[in-house]
Amino acid sequence: MSALVWDVITLGADAAALAGEVRALLPVSPADGRQRTRSKPDARVAWVHDIQIACATWEAGCDIATPDFDHFTAIAGCINAIVPEGPPLEIVAGPAP
Repeated sequence: MSALVWDVITLGADAAALAGEVRALLPVSPADGRQRTRSKPDARVAWVHDIQIACATWEAGCDIATPDFDHFTAIAGCINAIVPEGPPLEIVAGPAP
């Protein structure tokens, strides 16, 4: 069995500023038809965290593999529209948790 190797990606100043712009354009997560498992306040916090994760990942030059494909695709589309001259943030469907 191979060991997993993780790199820590931080939310730098540029990513934080980008996250603010994304949050202004996408104040709430898109409806995806799934049953909510979180309270409304917890869902809002998770949405902000998803935005911050995507922006930090974009700033680091990485792509995202996630089972939450719809939400991260919406965020990536927003990032790619805000920074069209930058490298696109790619999202791929990852395994379900």
